[in-house]
Amino acid sequence: ADFLSVSAWVKLDSTDTTESDDSMIFGTNANAPHSLFFWYNADGVGTGNPSYSFNVGTSSTINNRVGSGASSAVANLWQHVVGTYHMGTKKIYLDGELKGTVTNSSAQFSPVHQRFFIGAAEGLSTNFRMNGMIDDLRVYNLELSQAEVTAIFGNGNGDLGSPVTAPSLQVTPPADGQPVLFWGDLSEEENHARITNVRTTGREPNFKSNAQNGLPSVVFADDYLAVSREDSKLFDNLSELSILVVAKGNSNREDWRPVLSKRGDGGQGWQFRTKGGDSRMTLTTRGTTGIDDPAGSPYVNMRGEWHFWTLRYDGRTKLQRGDGRTEYEVTDSGRIAPAPDRLLTLGARHDGITSFNNLGNWEVGEVIFFNRALAFDEIYTLENYLSRKWNLTLADGTHPMMNPEDGNLPSTNAELDFSGFFNPTISS
Repeated sequence: ADFLSVSAWVKLDSTDTTESDDSMIFGTNANAPHSLFFWYNADGVGTGNPSYSFNVGTSSTINNRVGSGASSAVANLWQHVVGTYHMGTKKIYLDGELKGTVTNSSAQFSPVHQRFFIGAAEGLSTNFRMNGMIDDLRVYNLELSQAEVTAIFGNGNGDLGSPVTAPSLQVTPPADGQPVLFWGDLSEEENHARITNVRTTGREPNFKSNAQNGLPSVVFADDYLAVSREDSKLFDNLSELSILVVAKGNSNREDWRPVLSKRGDGGQGWQFRTKGGDSRMTLTTRGTTGIDDPAGSPYVNMRGEWHFWTLRYDGRTKLQRGDGRTEYEVTDSGRIAPAPDRLLTLGARHDGITSFNNLGNWEVGEVIFFNRALAFDEIYTLENYLSRKWNLTLADGTHPMMNPEDGNLPSTNAELDFSGFFNPTISS
């Protein structure tokens, strides 16, 4: 996550000053490479100088943390503490005042498959059990401003739970070749794809600034990004779906490796992947009546070439089109079998907890997802839009050319709206 704030009122029973007296306010597992700690640090500014500390990134790296200053933490008094994080910059506030700022762009936090703890931590010798009281703990998916921190502090009286409104998504792309740690959802549903805490650092996908037609892509080389468990549920147990994907395979070993998946194996979920021993793509749907992995003919070769695919399932037929030309349309019916607790994943298949398999070598430019079967005039509109945007020739010479304005995407007319799901122009 590139934006995060934690706010809490804390009343310590004592301010003992040895490391074993550290007390966690809110935190994750200490062994995670993308962890978060917000705690009373008994020796935060050296022995006898207790403070509050806020850490984002690997907990063993001392410069991943920011402190509130020597002897700033006191016992038997309610204090308001806030830690904020924005694109590698960490700040800590005490009783409404900014006390420290640290910038370390390599320190990152991922909420995917993390366990969170209030008043304790995991993976530490003493587990940092809280010696005191915590009240009005809040976690925001945004960076609180000074004005918002001041309002929450409320001159020492608090703000009685007044809401803070999230701003619109503002993310800066990384430099060419740098890691992509977050891929933003443009649908305003905030189903962003992120790095996960179960992967070692240095294995994140990378940003390519000029991939196709002057547009960027995200490069996966045995890497992946995943949507959180809760948000992934929105893509599960579907009776209809429509997906459009702009991508390129980069090697000859992409057999059965997905670009996008909600498992799609073990009788659960779905995935869009290559066929084994082939250069064709196929939509695998588990639990439906038809063939799981239809073979398209004619088809576009996914290896080493940019293409776009259209996938549509309406509960009766399964359709796949490559570059605007039908590759297969087969009879298929029934609801797609649920894949509970499996993450929607780019570049791999999530098989459970820390198990991500069938990692591939892809460049992905754009993914558009609908939780319904699009009408064919909508499909033709979107195909023409992607063809012109990415400069990819329509393979069907009789394709209905609708010539919409760029960005004129159809509405889902449903609860979910993923019409701009992943867009690397706002990656970071």
